Amino acid sequence: MVKRNRLNTYKTIGGGVAILIRESAGLIYTPLLNITAPDDNCTDIIQAKIKWNGRDIIFTSLYNPPVSSRPRDLQGFSAECTLSACVRQGLNHIIGGDFNAHSITWDSAEDVVESEEGAEIEEWLRENSATLGNSGDPTLRHATTRKRSAVDLSIHMGDVIIF
Repeated sequence: MVKRNRLNTYKTIGGGVAILIRESAGLIYTPLLNITAPDDNCTDIIQAKIKWNGRDIIFTSLYNPPVSSRPRDLQGFSAECTLSACVRQGLNHIIGGDFNAHSITWDSAEDVVESEEGAEIEEWLRENSATLGNSGDPTLRHATTRKRSAVDLSIHMGDVIIF
């Protein structure tokens, strides 16, 4: 397991991100723990480089807190800054996480209200030849409103294909 606990730098405590790797799978992995996006002080990011079938694949797990839970004085997620920082480690890449971003591109719910971050991610995907692995199905049901949405995304780049 490669994990990074959330730093106690803003409103919410606890949580963090992790990548679980089964030891019996015969994969060789290297944790890449010091991944930062210079202008993003809120998103939790962890990466691992896995050698599989003779090639390196970078796995990134990230958590982007909802805008409402971020302090106003801290710069948060920006697709250009945060995702570009993630892929600096290599182009054969899988990024997965809770982006807390909304777009009709990955959410088939009829009442989707697109967010600014959702639009930024769409643009980043186009500009970087990245592929979204989501089907449009919801990935979350809100605890109080029971509304379903898709805020968890999987993105792949390079010679990586998600089935």
